[in-house]
Amino acid sequence: MKRSNIDQYIEKTAKKAAHEAAQEAVRESGQRFGVMVENIDRKFDTLYEGYEALDRKIDIVDEKLNEAIGDVNRKIDIVDGKLNEAIDGVKQKIDIIDGKVGALRDEIGFKLKTLANP
Repeated sequence: MKRSNIDQYIEKTAKKAAHEAAQEAVRESGQRFGVMVENIDRKFDTLYEGYEALDRKIDIVDEKLNEAIGDVNRKIDIVDGKLNEAIDGVKQKIDIIDGKVGALRDEIGFKLKTLANP
């Protein structure tokens, strides 16, 4: 049986419509994919901006911490110097007292000998 022109026309029109629908679906998929890529790109930009902000904050904290450590080290050096001065002063006083105790010991020893041998 030979197909009629109408059947051929309907079939051709259906194929054309199916082809156009497929092309439209591909076009829409491409657009959706493009939107998704743009969305991902924006999210990466946001993530990168957050990373940059965090990096700046870490640098600021690092700088402040280094300054604080430097301040503590300077204060320790000052206290260490003062302690060394105080220790040296105590040592000098001990040496003076030791000398005086030695002199008193000699004097007491001399007086005891003088008393024992009148």
